[in-house]
Amino acid sequence: MSKQILLDVELRNYFNDFGKNCVIYPGVEVGEGVSLGHFVLIYNNVKIGDNVRISDRVTLGENPKEGLETKIGECTRIFSGATIQSGTIIGKNFTMGSNAVIRTNSIVGDDVILGLGSEIGANVKIGSDVKMNSHVFVPDYTEVGDHTYLGPYVVVTNTLHPRCPKVWECIPKTGVKIRDYAIVGAGSLLMPEIEIGEHAIVGAGSVVIKSIEPYSIVVGNPAKKIKDVRDIKCPERIALIEENPYDARLIELRMRGK
Repeated sequence: MSKQILLDVELRNYFNDFGKNCVIYPGVEVGEGVSLGHFVLIYNNVKIGDNVRISDRVTLGENPKEGLETKIGECTRIFSGATIQSGTIIGKNFTMGSNAVIRTNSIVGDDVILGLGSEIGANVKIGSDVKMNSHVFVPDYTEVGDHTYLGPYVVVTNTLHPRCPKVWECIPKTGVKIRDYAIVGAGSLLMPEIEIGEHAIVGAGSVVIKSIEPYSIVVGNPAKKIKDVRDIKCPERIALIEENPYDARLIELRMRGK
């Protein structure tokens, strides 16, 4: 059962562990078994679920605005230096790497991993069972489906004409959509207004300038289709496609021979 902090007194009583020099604003709600490192800053209107572990120098609910509620799901692990801005909703079993940032009004599903140094923009929607590796950049209004994977240093863009005075009129329309089960390889660049179809694979280092059809494998600059995912001859990959394509947990179990 969560407990609402009403006064900035005896804060240790609300937490399983409480580091030095933490600042907790009144109105924060805290579940059972929550642990804080040192120098943690939590603004008002933040709700933290059970068994959440927060490391040193983490900021939650940054840039608070009236009516914006920030929620952190149960069993979340947030590493040092990370920042989650106000209005963002995080599902359960979320892992957030050191110095990663999630900006305001974004939604993150369950069982998501966000690597260190990554940045998620405002009004982004991320599904469940998603892995984003280190130093990934996902700008405002991007949509990322369930069971997707983004390798390290993937960059998604949403601005057709930088510094244009009407840029904010266009961005909601130009947000990239990455559909369920898609894989985007390390160092790839996705241009505005495109869609990566379900089960598609973008090879490492590719520059994608137009939408990719479902089940396509694309590589290069500009990225071009070279194969259909269903034509891959690897027995391991074929078996996974039949069961639950690219589910990271299934892959791990199969590699262990289970």
